[in-house]
Amino acid sequence: MFCQKCFDEQRPHDGMLFAVLGTKNNKVWVHYYEAPYKRELIKPYGFIPAFIVVDKVVDGIVHLLVTCSANECGTDITYTKENGWKVDIVKTDEIKIPLKEYLVLEKFTDTGFKL
Repeated sequence: MFCQKCFDEQRPHDGMLFAVLGTKNNKVWVHYYEAPYKRELIKPYGFIPAFIVVDKVVDGIVHLLVTCSANECGTDITYTKENGWKVDIVKTDEIKIPLKEYLVLEKFTDTGFKL
């Protein structure tokens, strides 16, 4: 998703930490962003992975909880030898969209965007 704070801070950038949610086991994975060798291959700033959770559906409106997964934005990512990676959610926004639009987004898969 687009994140205004990440856009303002010119993210993603090389070496930036971000978290993603596994599709099969719901495990959170931490990765470093690696910028492509050719600068023109870098996608526009501000487009960052996000945690998106359906909170509720009321009167045909889907309430989504959205957290930017970039470190020092929507998440706080730390590492210790004892416990490994720890991801804390520090900022979540709510987005409301019609159920019909949500169902279309849920089926959309080909963004062409890769980290």
